[in-house]
Amino acid sequence: MRHDEASEYILSFLLGDAIPLDISGKIRISRHTQVQRSPDYVAYCRPEEAEPYHRVVIVPSGFFDYDQYGRAESMPALPLAEWHGMPLLFGEPREEYLDTPYGRRLVIYADLVASSFFLLSRYEEIYYRRRRDEHGRFPGRESLPYRAGFLERPLVDEYAAELRRLMSEIGLAVQPMVPGFSSISLTHDLDQPYYSSGVRGFLRLLLKERLSLRAAYHNTFSRASEDLFFSYSRFLDWNVETQRKCAALVRTIFFIKTPSPHPLDKPNYTLRNRKIAAIMRLARRRKVEFGLHLNLYCSEHPEAVEAAKVELEKELGQSVIYSRHHYLAVREPEDYNALLGAGIYHDYSMGYADVAGFRLGTSRPVRFINPQSMEVTDLILHPLTVMDYTLHDEKYMHLDYAEAERVAVAMINQTHKYHGEVTLLFHNENLLLDDPHIYHTRLYRTLLRQIIKLSPAPDIVGL
Repeated sequence: MRHDEASEYILSFLLGDAIPLDISGKIRISRHTQVQRSPDYVAYCRPEEAEPYHRVVIVPSGFFDYDQYGRAESMPALPLAEWHGMPLLFGEPREEYLDTPYGRRLVIYADLVASSFFLLSRYEEIYYRRRRDEHGRFPGRESLPYRAGFLERPLVDEYAAELRRLMSEIGLAVQPMVPGFSSISLTHDLDQPYYSSGVRGFLRLLLKERLSLRAAYHNTFSRASEDLFFSYSRFLDWNVETQRKCAALVRTIFFIKTPSPHPLDKPNYTLRNRKIAAIMRLARRRKVEFGLHLNLYCSEHPEAVEAAKVELEKELGQSVIYSRHHYLAVREPEDYNALLGAGIYHDYSMGYADVAGFRLGTSRPVRFINPQSMEVTDLILHPLTVMDYTLHDEKYMHLDYAEAERVAVAMINQTHKYHGEVTLLFHNENLLLDDPHIYHTRLYRTLLRQIIKLSPAPDIVGL
């Protein structure tokens, strides 16, 4: 059946990591990686279709049936039923046990496969094509997880933990979900890498922002380290400190834009810019990795992704396999095919801009499943844990510091509970030493301390 590959992958994701890792902790890349199969004793079928050796049977709800998939009948109805204290999107919240010659059989009528597929594949976004904001994004507040009240829970991970618990009760060996972090990605988008640069920047400060001649000149033509938005040295020190004091793998990634005709992609810059060159020298000394920050023009024209990647690779002098969309503006699920076509294998865009939460229902990296074709691809999606603008911007959550800290720490704690990957996104212009109107310098430090507290290196106590 058309959904067999996706069903197999989801079962393997529920029962294990389902993403191949090499010994360095980096995800292996293969054009033709075989989808990992679930154990032979686990089946996704009706009870009467199960083989004698099947010890666990998850009963399909009909979600994938030809006369339901993609239609109104396939959408979950609110309020949702609950299975073991968890919202259930499809199926019945019950299970039964049967005795067989191979041992006790667990029959689960809660359709964990379809419920997980719905979340991991962004299925509702292909059904509600007209629900888009001014940037073409599907709003988080329109999503089922938000409307049903579980966006701040990694529901697929909860399913996985409960499924493994039930399997262990009938004597099956399962991979436990040990608390911890699989890795930490401290990411920074270079949207506004400097406050002012060049003659145009000088004239903007002088004529539009009404700075004095001396102030406009100093902010534009002084050393890069004296630029108002140059917070890099400080926060890279914090990142390196976190790397040293945390037991998990910690990496820093800068996402770099390429020039674009879209007005919201300004400022346009290249790595030849004097201030950008200084930032890059510092970044290379601190072992920063680099990814492509896909501009809004690429969001509107996915066919432009490959040219943008080639342009950045030429400037960097190295290959690029990471990406994140500017404004998190991944418009349609199938637009991800353009990333694969361009040779990008890791995307870090999977969070909602308007509200914090687990957009894919998981805290763990997961393969992109195309909800139209049901194909399981080689593109790895890295869930976004926290973005600074989501928390403070008046268009989004508009939280004060106390509430922002509560939300962000809760997301990190949930990620730790299910051995997920933390991905923080904080912009350089929000990590300033003297910043009277927002709180992100303080918040970023708090979150780094929380990460170290939850996963300290063996020889480290405290920060």
